[in-house]
This record gives sequence, C-alpha cells and structure tokens, in this order.
Amino acid sequence: MGLLGVLTRRADARPGPSSGVPARALDLALAASAASWAVLGLVHGGASPSGVTVALLNAGAALAFATRHAARARGVRRSVDTALGLCGAALGGVVLRLAPPGGTWPLACSVTFTLAGAVALAGLASLGRSFAVLPALRGGVVRRGAYRLVRHPVYAGELAMVLAAATAAATPAAWAVALAAFCLALWRIRVEEGLLGGTREYKEYALEVRWRLCPGLY
Repeated sequence: MGLLGVLTRRADARPGPSSGVPARALDLALAASAASWAVLGLVHGGASPSGVTVALLNAGAALAFATRHAARARGVRRSVDTALGLCGAALGGVVLRLAPPGGTWPLACSVTFTLAGAVALAGLASLGRSFAVLPALRGGVVRRGAYRLVRHPVYAGELAMVLAAATAAATPAAWAVALAAFCLALWRIRVEEGLLGGTREYKEYALEVRWRLCPGLY
C-alpha cells in the first residue's frame, strides 16, 4: 500500500541529467507492476471499500510512475534510503494482510480507510508528474491542491489507512507493524525535508504550510 514520496519538481521543468532509457524503462516496469496490483486487488479483494480504495491507489501510482519526471539528485545514503524506504512502503501492505476481509470491517474502520485513501489520491493528483517513492530531489516544491494544507498529504492518507486497517485487525501483530510503519514514515519525512531544507523555496513553503501530516498536531 505504501507508494509515495513528496519531494517534487515543477511539472513544466525539463528532465534532469539523470534521465535516460534505463531509468525510463524502470519507471514503465513499475507502472506495469502497480497496474497489475490494481487489477489483482479488484479480482481478489472484491468490491469491498478497502479493496476498491487500494486498487484506485495502485492505479494512481501506475499513472504517476508512467508520467513522472526524472530525479536530479537522491539521498546521500542511497542504499540505506532505498532499503528503509521500501520497507516502510511494504509495511502498510502487511497491516492490510493482517486485517480481516474488507467486507467484515467495522463501519468506522471502512469509512476511515476510504476517506484516508481519498486524501492520498488527492495528494497524488496534486503531485502530478512530480511523484517519487524514495527520497529524491526533483527541483521545485509543489504547493497546489492538498499541499496547501499539509506538507505530506500522501503520507498522511497512507498512515490513516494503516491505522484503520490495524484497528480492524485489532491484534498485537497488526499494531506492532503499524507502529513500525509510522516510525519509518517519520524517518522518510526527515530525510526528504533534509534534502529540500537548504533551499529558499522550501523554507518559504515550510513557513507557509506549517504542519507536516495533521494540522494542529504535527
């Protein structure tokens, strides 16, 4: 379920020097993978609110992978960033696996999961071609749409989905994995903001949009 990064590049910017056939081929392969997960989610998950929500997120990720700009720079500890980033992205899926079938969730959990998915999709739509999964510097800062409210709306939506799934599961294992997912998400935010924090544009954005995940809390 974990998909996304928030470091950005203007939609009208030209691809940086890191772009090329291998990177483009990888993006298309990731797009195909996300699209297949969207289809499989509907086939195996049925029409439950959680199944449809996850399928829509994967479809959105497929489109984002297929159209995104190339990164100009990445985290200095690329291997560590990659490993921890992928682990954090996978933990949300683990929590969802530990939850009962979507059609049997308590109503509050289903509603929360669906609304949180809508928040994540709104963040995806706001990012447009600036989508990323791992910490990477892509030039400018997206300020439109959901990014006018919090700095990391995609993470906010995903973490709320994790919380809803863990609540539906109501097991120690689900809560432990959810806690790990939260910790890794906070780490990813720190790495990403560290990459952009030295730029004047991001400093101005951080002053304008104070909250990272939830207005009034963090």
